[in-house]
Amino acid sequence: MDDFSNYIVGAYATSPSLTSTDMDMEARFINSLKEELGIIRGLELPFWGSAVHQHDESTFLSLLEDNWEYAFTCLPGTMDCLKANKHFGIASDNEAGRTEAVQFYRRVSQSVQAINNRFGGKKVISIAMGTSPSLSVEGVNSSSDALVRSLEEIAQFPWDGAQLLIEHCDSGRSPLPAVKGFLSLEEELEALHRVKKNHNIDAGITINWARSAIEHRSVEGPCKHMHQVGEQLSGLMFSGTSSTETSYGTWSDFHMPTAPEDGLDYYEKGSLLTAEQIKSCITSIDVETLLYIGVKVLAMPMESASIKRRVGINKDSLTLLHSIIQGQR
Repeated sequence: MDDFSNYIVGAYATSPSLTSTDMDMEARFINSLKEELGIIRGLELPFWGSAVHQHDESTFLSLLEDNWEYAFTCLPGTMDCLKANKHFGIASDNEAGRTEAVQFYRRVSQSVQAINNRFGGKKVISIAMGTSPSLSVEGVNSSSDALVRSLEEIAQFPWDGAQLLIEHCDSGRSPLPAVKGFLSLEEELEALHRVKKNHNIDAGITINWARSAIEHRSVEGPCKHMHQVGEQLSGLMFSGTSSTETSYGTWSDFHMPTAPEDGLDYYEKGSLLTAEQIKSCITSIDVETLLYIGVKVLAMPMESASIKRRVGINKDSLTLLHSIIQGQR
C-alpha cells in the first residue's frame, strides 16, 4: 500500500460532484480514491457557502476516513458569492460586501466545529481565505486596510485550533490580464504583519503553484512568491497551468495535471508543471516547516472522465511529488 501520509489531496477538483448530483458515483469515487491512494494525510475540503459538499454533505462525510485531516479552501464559496455581489470579499472597501464576507466565515467556523465534533477531534488544520473582490471588475475596490479589519473580526470566531491562511491568487494589481484579480501578495503580507503586531493574530500564506505562475506568466512566479513570503509560508499546493491553448485553457486556473514524466500514466501535454519545476520549489524551502503540502488537479473532460482517470490523476501527481521530496528524481 502506498504511503502518502504527509500529503493533503484536493480531490474535490476531480470529483464527479462538480457536474453531477449522483451520490452513488461520488461514493465510488471516494472509495476508489481510498483504495488506490492508500494512506494519505487527508483532503482539501471546499467550503461552498454553507457546507463542504454541494449536494449531500452528510453522505459525503460518511464516506471519509476517521483518521484523515482537512485543509479548508473557501475559494469555491467565495467565487459563487462574487457572482451575486461583485463587492463580496474580506478585502472589500465596500462595507456591505466586507461584512457579508465576514459572516461567510462565521459559517465556515460553524462547519469546522461540526466536522470536528463528527470525527471526535481537531481534524480541520487550516482555513484558506481568498482576498476578494476582483479588482478587474469595474467599480470594485479593495485594500489591505479592509483586509486587516476583516481578519481582526474573523479571528474572534471559534476555530478549534485551525490556522487562518490567506490563499494567494493572481493579483488584480498586475498589468497582466487577471484571472481572479485579488489583492497583491505585498498587500496580503502587509495585512498579516499588522494583525500579528497589533492583535497577536498569527495567520499565514498558502501558495498554489499555478496561480503564482499565472500572475507572473512565468514558471518563475511560484518560487518568487515563495521567497517573498518566507517564513509565513504555511501551505503549498501543486496545480498546473499552460501557456498554450489546451482543454484546460491558456494561463487558466483549472488545476491542470502535471506534464508527461517517466512512470506516469496520467498527465497533460502542454502543462508547465514539470518534475523540474516541482523540484525547484521544493529545494528552495524546508518542507518540514509547512503546515501542509499537496496536490490539486482536475480531470478533463469534467462531465465524462472515468473514475479510473479521476483517481489516477491524483495518484500520479502524488507519486511524482513524493518521489521528488524523497530525492528519487
